[in-house]
Amino acid sequence: MGWNEEQLRVVDFVMASYLAPFLPFADERPWGVLVGGPSSGKTQLLNALQEHPRSVEMDDVTTNALTSGYVDKEDPGKDHSLFARLRRTYEPTGPKVLFISDMSTIFNMGGDKCEKTFALLRRAYDGKVTTATGSAGLMKRDDLCFGMLMASTPEIDRQRKKSQSLGERSLLCRLRKEDFERDRALGRRVAAGDRHDVHDLAKKIEVVTHRAIDAAIVAMEKHKGNIRVSKAVLDRLGDLGAVAVRVRECANDDPEKPPRLVKQLRNWGDARALFDGRDYWNDSDYDMIRRIVQDTMPPENLRAIKVLYDVGTCAATLVYEKALVESSFCKQLDLWCRLDILKNAGGIYSLVPVFRECIESTGFLDGL
Repeated sequence: MGWNEEQLRVVDFVMASYLAPFLPFADERPWGVLVGGPSSGKTQLLNALQEHPRSVEMDDVTTNALTSGYVDKEDPGKDHSLFARLRRTYEPTGPKVLFISDMSTIFNMGGDKCEKTFALLRRAYDGKVTTATGSAGLMKRDDLCFGMLMASTPEIDRQRKKSQSLGERSLLCRLRKEDFERDRALGRRVAAGDRHDVHDLAKKIEVVTHRAIDAAIVAMEKHKGNIRVSKAVLDRLGDLGAVAVRVRECANDDPEKPPRLVKQLRNWGDARALFDGRDYWNDSDYDMIRRIVQDTMPPENLRAIKVLYDVGTCAATLVYEKALVESSFCKQLDLWCRLDILKNAGGIYSLVPVFRECIESTGFLDGL
C-alpha cells in the first residue's frame, strides 16, 4: 500500500488502540488520542473506522447523553443512554469502541461540566456506573467494556496541566508537523484539484479495517491473549513505565504507580502484534511504544528532562531557557526533587543516577 514511516506509525496507533479492548483479560485498556493542529487530518483518520459495527460515534458527549434518563412510554425499561450501547451484551456482543472526533466539545463545556463528563468516563472505564434521575430513578449500568479513540488539538496539553480530570487512561499520538516546503507542495497539489494526502491515508485505513479488525479479534480469541515477549523486553517495558509516570506527573507528591501504564503499553503492543498477524513481539513493537510514550508526555516536561539529561548539571534558569518554559516551571522541578528523580544542590539541578540509567536503558529520549 506504500505506507511511509509516519503513516505506518499513525495507522498502527489507531488500529492497536481500537483492538486493545478485545484482548482477553485486558483489565487496563489504553484509550487513544490523536493530537494535531487544525486541518491535520486527525478527524478524517478516525472517521475511517467509525462504520464498523462495534464502533459507537458521539460528537456531542455530555453527561445527559452518557446517562440519559429518558423514559419511553412504549418501552419503559429501555435504556436510551450512550452507556447502554457500550455494554458487552449490546449487539454485536463484546467490547465496543467509542469515538469522540473533537475533544474541544468537552473542553469548551467549562470547568464543572467538563470535570463531571470525564469523571463519568473514568468510572465507566472500570466497568460500572450508577446514576439517578428524577424520571428514571436509580440506574445501575454494569458490564461496560469499551475502548475509546479521540481527536484533539494541542489544547489537550493545556487541559492536562490544569486538571487530571480524565485520569491517566489515555495514550497520545502526535501528528508530526511538516516542513514548509512539504506544506507548500501540498498546497499547490490541493489548489490544482488533487486529493489531500490525509484522505488517501484514511481510505487506506478503511480498507485495512474491513479486512483486519474481525480477523484480529478472532486471533485474540485463538491465542487467549498469550503473546510471546522476551523477559529482556518486559524488563525494559517496566522501566519505561516507571520513568514515564514520574516525568508526566504535574500535580502530586505521590504520583500514580507504574502498573496501569505498563499494562496499557503491554496490551497496546499485544494488539499491534496481532493486527500484524503475529503472536510475538518484534523489535518494532517496543520502538513504537517508546515513541507513543514520548508523545504522551507533557511537551514541557519532556523538553526539560531532555535538557537535564543532555547538560548533566545546570541551574534552573538554563532549564527555562533551553526547554522554552516559564520561570513558574520551578514548581515542576521541585516536584521532581520530591519524587526522587532530580537532585537540587544549592540551586544546581541534576538527574538522580539510577533515573538517568533508566532513561539510557529504555531509550526514553531516543530520536528527540
